[in-house]
Amino acid sequence: MQSENPLIADFVKMANATFDLAPLTPASATFTDVPPSHFYWKEIEAASAAGLVNGVGGGLFAPDRNLSREQAIAIIARRVA
Repeated sequence: MQSENPLIADFVKMANATFDLAPLTPASATFTDVPPSHFYWKEIEAASAAGLVNGVGGGLFAPDRNLSREQAIAIIARRVA
């Protein structure tokens, strides 16, 4: 039985906690689909500022998409590098 992949926003939250990244509250949102009212806005902003994530293009992050193994590895590798 195969389990469903976690959402990218959930993984970002866990990665930030693991890497000790403090949530950020910039003056404006980096991604148009992650406004300040989004549950994980501060965490996604912190991960973006740290260079862990860069969105899907066009100013979007797509926080509710499923996380692939490749994306998880890329986030971890960016921090370790």
